[in-house]
Amino acid sequence: MNVFDAMRARRSIRSFQASPVPEAALAQMLEAAVCAPSAANRQPWRFLVVRDPAVCQRLAACVHEAVRDVAREVQPEFVCDFIEYGRRFAGLERVPALVVALARKDDTLAGLLRPDAPSRAWLLRLEQDNARMGVSMAVQNLLLAATAQGLGTCVMTGPLLARDACARILSIPEGWDILCLVCVGYPDGEPVPPRKKTAAQVTLTHPPGEAHGVYAGTDP
Repeated sequence: MNVFDAMRARRSIRSFQASPVPEAALAQMLEAAVCAPSAANRQPWRFLVVRDPAVCQRLAACVHEAVRDVAREVQPEFVCDFIEYGRRFAGLERVPALVVALARKDDTLAGLLRPDAPSRAWLLRLEQDNARMGVSMAVQNLLLAATAQGLGTCVMTGPLLARDACARILSIPEGWDILCLVCVGYPDGEPVPPRKKTAAQVTLTHPPGEAHGVYAGTDP
């Protein structure tokens, strides 16, 4: 599939067929992921592939528990909306394969500074942002490779409401952080294409008004 066709065809799939995901297809996805760029080519990513239904069900259970816990703190008029938001993670219970994207907790540059250096905090934040950006680009490659093979995916960050519990279940090693969970499987149905803004609607110009692009950040 042409890369532009894959970009346009990609959808967030939340309902999957029971068919297993072929090992070769997952391997292709991971090969695409590691082609991504990263700051100083540090490649701050690891990918954990989960295919055990029991593990997925344990993850789903701890996420639902976290949703219930947080719902107790939500303002009364928004509780129903928040619970509905939590139901979107039900796909974890029945996903044929799950790819957990990990980002390295990097402090290489910040570690060169004195502990009391004023620049230490923002430099550490910069390094962590760089790692997350690199892993995010790798995940996008992974999604496009899945689409090109007829697979559906859904990137989930909401389950990180239960980040610590998920890390324990998955035995995430020290020094690594879960960035997102990617559900993978053959789509059970085709969702309606979402409305997208055009490139012109989201393009900033500098100085303003001198080019054709406009910024429409407040548009729905």
